Amino acid sequence: MMTALALLPVVHVQAGRSQEELRQLEVMMAVLVNVDRAERDIPMLEYSFDVADVARAHSLDMVKHDFFGHKSPRTGGPADRISKARLPALGSAENLVTRNDIVKAEQGLMNSPPHRQNILNPEFTHTGIGIVENARGQLVITQNFILRIEEMDPETAPQAMLELINSKRQEQNVPPLILRESLAKSAVEHSDRINEAGRMLPAATVSMTQADKRRYRAIQYGVIGAGKLEDVLKMKSCLDPRFREIGIGPVLNTHENKPPGLLWVTIILGCR
Repeated sequence: MMTALALLPVVHVQAGRSQEELRQLEVMMAVLVNVDRAERDIPMLEYSFDVADVARAHSLDMVKHDFFGHKSPRTGGPADRISKARLPALGSAENLVTRNDIVKAEQGLMNSPPHRQNILNPEFTHTGIGIVENARGQLVITQNFILRIEEMDPETAPQAMLELINSKRQEQNVPPLILRESLAKSAVEHSDRINEAGRMLPAATVSMTQADKRRYRAIQYGVIGAGKLEDVLKMKSCLDPRFREIGIGPVLNTHENKPPGLLWVTIILGCR
C-alpha cells in the first residue's frame, strides 16, 4: 500500500522560495492529505483554489504579524474567514502547523488527534492549503477543509427531492407522496420569509390556505437549510406512511450572513 511518505520526497525549505514553489508545495500537500484519506477508504477531497486563497491569507497574516493560532485580531476565527470569503460552505475546519517540509508537517498533524480528525472527516468535500515562508525559513501552513454546498436549482429541486423521498418510501414499502401545488405555494411563501429574515422561523408559523386546513385532518411542517438535495431526508416525517401529500418550497438564500448556494426548504405534509 502506498504511504504518504512514499508518495513524495522530503522537501526541505530553502530560504527565499519563490511563490511558484510555494504554490506547488500547497498542491503537493493536498495530495498527502488525500493519500491519508484513501488509505482509510475515505473519499478524497477536491482541491479548491478559493479555499486555498483563504488559507494562504491566514498563513500570511500569521507571518506578517508574528503569531500562530486560529484566532486573528484582524480576521477572526476560521469560520469567520470562510464566511467573509463568501464560500458556499455548510461546515469547515482548519489545521495549522509549522515545519521545514510538508511530509513532516502532514505526519505531525496526523499524530495529533484533533488535526487527524479534520483530515479524515468523511463529511468534508474540499480542501485548500496556504503555505508562506517565515523569516526563519520555515513553512507556515494552513489547511482548510469545507463541506461544500451543491449547486441546486430551486425550480427543479422540489421534483428531485420528491423522487429521493419516494425512493426511500418505496424501500420501506410505504406509498409514494404526491406533490400538491397549494401546499408547495404555502411552503415557498414561508421559505421566502425565512430568507428575508436570514434565520430559521418556527415551522408552526407557516401560513396555510383555509381550503388546505379543512382538507387535511393532520398536517406536519418542517424547515431545513439544505446544502444538497439529500438533506430533505433529514425530515423523518417524510417517510411516515400516514402522510400522502406534500408541498416542498425551496428558496435560494440571498442573506449575507448565510453561505451562498444554501436553500431554505419548507416542507408541508398532509394527511386526509
